[in-house]
Amino acid sequence: MAAVLLVEPDASIRMLLVAALGDEGHAVKAADSWAEALAAANTARLAVVSPAARTPAEWDAGEAAALATLARALPTVLLTTAPDAFGRRIAGLGLAAVVAEPFDLEALLATVAALTARLPDMERQTARATGGLVESRRTTRELVRRAGPQPGPRP
Repeated sequence: MAAVLLVEPDASIRMLLVAALGDEGHAVKAADSWAEALAAANTARLAVVSPAARTPAEWDAGEAAALATLARALPTVLLTTAPDAFGRRIAGLGLAAVVAEPFDLEALLATVAALTARLPDMERQTARATGGLVESRRTTRELVRRAGPQPGPRP
C-alpha cells in the first residue's frame, strides 16, 4: 500500500484513523499540527487531513496556506464537516478528494484505496507539473521554515 500522512489534531480520532489505515496495510505517519505535517510531507505519498478549523469562518490564512502547500506536494484528502461551505475556499487547492464528516470509515478507506491505486499516474503528473517531486518537496520544506511555529491541536 502507501505511506500516508495523517493530519488530525484530535488524539482519539487520530488513533482511530492510524489503526484503520494501518489495518489496510498503509504505513501511517500521524501529525497533530500543520508544521509537523509539512515537515513530514516528503515521507508520504498521500495525505489525509482533518483541519482544526471545522467551518470556513474558523480558517485563518496560515491554515489555508498550509493546506494549499500540502495539496501541491501530495494527493490530499480533506475531511470536513462543511464540504459545501468550504467549496469556494478549497476549489482552487487541487485536493484529490473531499470527504464529509462525520464520515463513514469504510467510505474513507475506499477513497484512500482508490487514490492509492492511482498514485503512480498522479505522481507522474505532479512531476511534470512541478518540475519534479524533489523540487516540490524542497519548496515545502522552505515554506515550513518560513511559516514558523503553527498552533497546536485544538482543545
